[in-house]
Amino acid sequence: MIALVIALALLALFAVVLAAAVVALSVHASRLRERLDDVKSQSAARAKDAVAKSRRVHIGKIVEKVAPLLPEFPYSPKDTYWLGGPIDVIVFHRLEAGGDVEVVLLEVKTGNAHVEVAQRRIRDAVEAGRVRFGVFRHRPDDVYLPNAEDLVFADDELAAEEITAEEPLPGAPPDLSPEPAD
Repeated sequence: MIALVIALALLALFAVVLAAAVVALSVHASRLRERLDDVKSQSAARAKDAVAKSRRVHIGKIVEKVAPLLPEFPYSPKDTYWLGGPIDVIVFHRLEAGGDVEVVLLEVKTGNAHVEVAQRRIRDAVEAGRVRFGVFRHRPDDVYLPNAEDLVFADDELAAEEITAEEPLPGAPPDLSPEPAD
């Protein structure tokens, strides 16, 4: 009889523990559902924000290109040349009019867009006077261009005959690379 009472007591204790575990799991599941709902709503908000940001970026890129045509643009469109990056526009103010030319590196911004680090560095270089005019001359005579008869093609592809580094092309300038150190 005592064994039966002990068994019933243990069974009752097990039932209480099991009920407590079920309640705890139910509360935990409820919290997980709430967290999942929060994550879903945050994800939807992030997606909506991403779409809005993408639209703003695209509009900004369009405005960069059409800015010289806008009525409030302070320079003549004829004096304006689009670069696209890191500075959007270079303006040769009064070039078409024939007056003294002012060179303006112009960044076009929309909304709350800020000046990037590279653009600030360029602005600082201009303000410090580290700007100059240069000329690059390309001299075609200094560049080796093979004659058409030196090239061998088969079916619009280079022929199977391999050209190795030891065999320079006919008429190629001499190899001026330094000899490897021993």
